[in-house]
Amino acid sequence: MRKTGFLMGALLAAGLSLSAQAQMGSLTTTYAGGNGQNGNMFDVVAANDITVTGFDINCDTAGPETFEVYSKQGSYVGSGTTPGDWTLLATATDLACNSSGTPTPLGLNLNVAISAGATQAFYITGTGSPPDVSYTDGTAVGSVAAQNADLQILEGAGVEYPFVSLFEPRIWNGTLYYQLGTLAPQSIPTLPLLGLGILGGLLSLVAARRLRRAG
Repeated sequence: MRKTGFLMGALLAAGLSLSAQAQMGSLTTTYAGGNGQNGNMFDVVAANDITVTGFDINCDTAGPETFEVYSKQGSYVGSGTTPGDWTLLATATDLACNSSGTPTPLGLNLNVAISAGATQAFYITGTGSPPDVSYTDGTAVGSVAAQNADLQILEGAGVEYPFVSLFEPRIWNGTLYYQLGTLAPQSIPTLPLLGLGILGGLLSLVAARRLRRAG
């Protein structure tokens, strides 16, 4: 019985470990600053299926500030002053901003799936008096500001809150966090099918040994 319990525990631990080792990633543009406004709009182009899970931003000054995160399918271009095109994902109220040049985590648990080859736009903005964020002047809207094997972050716009005036091109300053694939709801992790097969085989082996001993 002890051996059986040990084997089941080992397989469960293996399943938990595999679940915890989901492929996470991040991509940073820059924290160089140089300019600023209430917020930024920018596009993310996925090379692989990803799920955006959070952001760090470049606040303009230290202190409490409220931030909103919006998103829409496709590019922000053509929708910069059209609030109805966007979905409010989450609000970070009284965020303790770090000074410009130091990443400030938004502390929001997002779940925005982007399929390989698709474009998703984001609008991250403070709600106070500008500037709320620091960003960097760009070269051309749609130019690649940062990229890795999974995604690209494109140059976009500085935006006066809310959805008022756009200043282009601008490079959003920050870090995007993501998971490869679709982020499934996490409860009790399920053992991989292989693990279940092994467990069944081991239990059968233990039962067979007990029968031999009984005989």
